[in-house]
Amino acid sequence: MSSKTPTSKTSKKQWYAATLIIRSRVEDQTGPYSCDEQVRLIHARSDDKAYKKAYKLGKAAETVRLNADGDMVYVEFVGLADLSQIEGGLTDGVQVKGRSFVHSAPQILALMKEELALFSQPQKEWRLEDEAAAVEDEA
Repeated sequence: MSSKTPTSKTSKKQWYAATLIIRSRVEDQTGPYSCDEQVRLIHARSDDKAYKKAYKLGKAAETVRLNADGDMVYVEFVGLADLSQIEGGLTDGVQVKGRSFVHSAPQILALMKEELALFSQPQKEWRLEDEAAAVEDEA
C-alpha cells in the first residue's frame, strides 16, 4: 500500500475575489442600463485559472426572458471590473458583495486582464473579517 501525503491538490488552490459587471437590457434599448456589480469568490490553482473561472461564472449568469410588456430582456455579462487574490477557507463562487445600479455604458467599467488588480502593481489585497458559513464544494 502506498501512503498518501497530507498535502492534497486542493491545498495548493488560492482564493480570489472577482468583481463581475452584469447588465440587463431590454431589446432595442440604448441605455441607461440596469446593472449589477457582483463580487464572487473563486478557488483556483493559478491567477490565470482564476481569471478563466471568473469569466465562466459571468457567462453562466447570462439569460434571456420576456418581461411583462412582452419585450425580450437580455441579462448579459459585460466583463470583470476587478480580480484580487484573498485568503481564507471559503466556498467557490459565493457572492460576497454586490450592488444594483443604472449606467448608460457599463462596458467601460469592465477592465482588460492586465488592468485587473491581480495582474497590475501594486496589488490590492482582501482580508476577511468574519468566517464564512460552511458550504459543500462541488467535486
